[in-house]
Amino acid sequence: MSFQAMTWATAQKCGTAPAKLVLLMLANHANGHTGQCNPRHKLLADECDMKVDALKSNLKKLQELELIEIIPQYSEGVQLPNHYRLNMPT
Repeated sequence: MSFQAMTWATAQKCGTAPAKLVLLMLANHANGHTGQCNPRHKLLADECDMKVDALKSNLKKLQELELIEIIPQYSEGVQLPNHYRLNMPT
């Protein structure tokens, strides 16, 4: 957990409580220096007490608000779990 990431996430305007919760849980998993976090959808959905579809919707909302960057990962043409980067100031 990064105290800096959690402080940043707390100060952001996300529009809805579920989106804010997803941002806080991403911050809980974030590397404090890079802002990168790699939790799987299932883990994040469980931590947020929501269904995976709702989680994905909130992740897209956070990306549209430019609070996070979703970084797709592939290996040999197979999609792997996404990585996420918090758009915190450096």
